[in-house]
Amino acid sequence: MDAPTYPPASLFEQPEPVRTELSIYNVSVAEIKAAPKAWEVVTRHAPMLKMAASIDFLQPHLGNFTALDLLAFGGGPPPDAKKIDEEFRALPEAQKPSQ
Repeated sequence: MDAPTYPPASLFEQPEPVRTELSIYNVSVAEIKAAPKAWEVVTRHAPMLKMAASIDFLQPHLGNFTALDLLAFGGGPPPDAKKIDEEFRALPEAQKPSQ
């Protein structure tokens, strides 16, 4: 028996990522660290995050954790997320983390 051949899907449209508003709730620590100005904003409000994000065994997980997730594991009191989000919105587009 011959394997069937399938024609290309004629109605397929390549999906595009949905850009969401930048927020401390939806950006990973790795993405924030890649944008120095955003990292400065976050560590100003949560200084313990700098130490927590430098721990060797957490490095593979920084792309999965948000800053608030990481702080929940003993990185100090939660920062004021509204203030961080306001400062994120004030950053020029080129200095924001890519999502």
